[in-house]
Amino acid sequence: MSVNPHLWFAQGFVQGDRSLYWNKVKSDFFANMSQCEPYELCSSLTEWIGYVYVIPAICAAGVCFNVVVLIIFLKPSFRSQMTSSTLTYLLGLAIADLLTALLILPLGFVRCIDATTTEIQFVFNFYEKYIHMPVANIFMTLSVWTTVTITTERFLFLHGNGGEVSGQSMSRSAASAKLIVLSLFVVAVGFNVPMFLYYDSFSGDEPVERSDFAKTAGFEVYFWIRMFVVKIIPIVIIIILNAALLRLMRRNSQGFKVTTGAVQDWENKRAHPNLKGHEATETNSS
Repeated sequence: MSVNPHLWFAQGFVQGDRSLYWNKVKSDFFANMSQCEPYELCSSLTEWIGYVYVIPAICAAGVCFNVVVLIIFLKPSFRSQMTSSTLTYLLGLAIADLLTALLILPLGFVRCIDATTTEIQFVFNFYEKYIHMPVANIFMTLSVWTTVTITTERFLFLHGNGGEVSGQSMSRSAASAKLIVLSLFVVAVGFNVPMFLYYDSFSGDEPVERSDFAKTAGFEVYFWIRMFVVKIIPIVIIIILNAALLRLMRRNSQGFKVTTGAVQDWENKRAHPNLKGHEATETNSS
């Protein structure tokens, strides 16, 4: 039984009892969730809005922005500069982010739109089992740890130079950076192998379901390890390194100001040896 909120609001408003409208809408909506269109495959209205509207919008924006980044990076003027490891990392990051966004983009429609035929349901199940859970998570893991690698190498480079930002490229070559990105990809594939077993074998008759393996205690342990490795630990590392980097650059900036002032005073005294420091400064500036 579907709910007509406008009708119930009118009845509740006329009767002077607006709680009648809200209580009836909530009770009927959740009691008949399986019969409401198009909410069959979502557990709540909020989840349906998030899956169908929010996630596709974010993923579409991510696809567009990363395509622009790739177009810029693949220009001849940029390709000739791809000797820096940073540019190599950024290119790998853009590819990983683009593929992640593309693979997650259909998720809301798969989970929240009812399949009208067995063929469509088969495609939905294939996407859930072989594309979203394993492949999308592989590129998500690659994206996260590529970001961590960029942050780490940037901090080590600036720390080795005393916080100075110069035109000199990082010591690591583009070839070694490509090797690191490839190694991260291999590790991401191996780390997400259990995600290929998250769902049971399927047909086009009904939505795919979690496998018995995904319900075991071992997979629960893996799930929490993955939560720390892919989400919590990278965030902590990035926050700590960026905070240390800002502190290093701020300290270097203060030292630069002190050094510049000392050099200016020395030049003023040399040009006007008979004047005091502040008088020499005023004379020199005039």
